[in-house]
Amino acid sequence: MGNNNPDASVWVYEYGEAYDDLRPAFFIDERIYSDPDLAETVVESAEAALTRAGIIYEVEVTSGKYATRPIGVPTWEEFKQRHFVEGVPLPVRPQPRELILPPSWQQMVRAVDEAYASFRAELIELLTAAFPDRELSVSWDRGPLRRSPGSVDWSEESFGFEITIDASIGDLPAEVALDRVSATLGQQGWQLADPVEVRTGVAVRGSRGLYTVYADARPLRLSLVGKSPLWRSPADPGSDFVIEPR
Repeated sequence: MGNNNPDASVWVYEYGEAYDDLRPAFFIDERIYSDPDLAETVVESAEAALTRAGIIYEVEVTSGKYATRPIGVPTWEEFKQRHFVEGVPLPVRPQPRELILPPSWQQMVRAVDEAYASFRAELIELLTAAFPDRELSVSWDRGPLRRSPGSVDWSEESFGFEITIDASIGDLPAEVALDRVSATLGQQGWQLADPVEVRTGVAVRGSRGLYTVYADARPLRLSLVGKSPLWRSPADPGSDFVIEPR
């Protein structure tokens, strides 16, 4: 017989190799157990198992009428049977006892920060040159962040950034606005593809080295989207960081 406690909770456990890259592992629904004490024991056993495994995990708890089971996620009993009874390896690795930074980690961090600041300033300068009398705004600024799955081995992670700068073009035709930006990009060494029509406007893609831009002109505004390559710091002793295409 299940637990009729109206305040019973559903516990959803998430795990991963970084705290900002977790996915559902299993759930515990207190309502299926005969009494609250048994449900508490099940929760404690699940947390003890994850702690012994040494993996990163977090728990989300909902109670009462808001307590719903997640779709497509196994129960604790199913998860336990698969990984702790049958011995199927967990899909996430435990945290190392001691974090060892890749040899070029600090140099890579500085390089990414400097590249980000320089690229952001360049995009603003490009639009300022193309539209000296127009208002600019930064609508998307994903600074130097991890762009790969989280990993307990930091040498496996890659970092980069994306930036979107908008220019208010008023009654300027989209085609004219795009031509202005294209000319400015070309002067700065960007290789541009042929313009294409998009919904209510025109757009063009460009590249320079491992960087890319996308200019999208529509009524009232033009957006310039810039994306960086990816930086990674290998684990090999004495190695330098590497820059790779997306």
